Amino acid sequence: MPTISIIIPAYNAQTTLRPVLEAICSQQSLAEVVVVDDGSTDGTAAICAEFPVKLLSLPRNAGPAHARNVGARAATGELLLFLDADTCLAAGGLERIAAAFAADPGLDGLIGAYDDQPAAPGLIPAYRNLLHCYIHRNARHDASTFWSGCGVIRAELFRQAGGFDESYRRASIEDLELGYRLHRGGARIVMDPALEVKHLKRWTLRSMLVCDVRDRGVPWTQLILRQRFMPADLNLGLTQRLSVAGVFGGVLLLAGTPRAPDGRRLEMLAGAAVLLSAVLAINRGFYSFLYRRRGLRFTAGAAGLHLLFYFYNGVSFLVGLGCWALKSHPIRALRRRVSAMDAR
Repeated sequence: MPTISIIIPAYNAQTTLRPVLEAICSQQSLAEVVVVDDGSTDGTAAICAEFPVKLLSLPRNAGPAHARNVGARAATGELLLFLDADTCLAAGGLERIAAAFAADPGLDGLIGAYDDQPAAPGLIPAYRNLLHCYIHRNARHDASTFWSGCGVIRAELFRQAGGFDESYRRASIEDLELGYRLHRGGARIVMDPALEVKHLKRWTLRSMLVCDVRDRGVPWTQLILRQRFMPADLNLGLTQRLSVAGVFGGVLLLAGTPRAPDGRRLEMLAGAAVLLSAVLAINRGFYSFLYRRRGLRFTAGAAGLHLLFYFYNGVSFLVGLGCWALKSHPIRALRRRVSAMDAR
């Protein structure tokens, strides 16, 4: 069986880190655990002292990409298991990882999934974590990217690839970017939904919007355009693309209704209703999943959040497209082209 090093970046993680370390240390095959304290100002380091872990303390916060790279350099295992400071590995996870790599020498990476029993109460945290759970469970077996919330990679390959891109100073798409590089290099990464983690994060509407727009949607769009690679998987599947278009179209029709002529308002309202109903219909698999776990009332509230999710993902794409266009075609270059045309 290959040896495993678990790497956890932690920044002010005292509210979630203890159960994460307890879940790891309860596993029968105790692996090397490397916690990188990324300039915390709370009791993160004191919690680490309670467990048999290797603690690396950074003088200032530099972001999870840098912290993971620091942890990887100190790790001695043949496999690197990246966890977040708020993801608890389910029982038997280490044995499952070791067995998968031992049985398949051609396996380069493995991605886990959130479980369907999120810890945080309330509509928004439960919806958010169950959304990720559903997406992971329905993703392709052969993945085209990587996930640092619960992702394993061979240490030698990780170092050859250069690790995570440290230009991402916040928790962002550093794992997706690494996955795209690995995929382009021919690495074989597999999605294993049975490798589960419990997410302890307490999402709010604000944190969800900031994460999905600023930290994920906009930079992910720029990454897709820069690398010209948009796999139809995870959040980019056909259902998701059609849903974004449908919600955007419905919202535009609703927004234009007050200014429309009297004869057109009813038609526009009907068109918006058709588009939004179509979005709900093509996502019925997800809503059935929510209903089986939380009931009708929860599912109704989650459906509203889901429509909002698709709308602001469309906004993220447009903003990312605009940012990419400005970077790729600077204003001065555009002015030079205009001047050249005038000179003709």
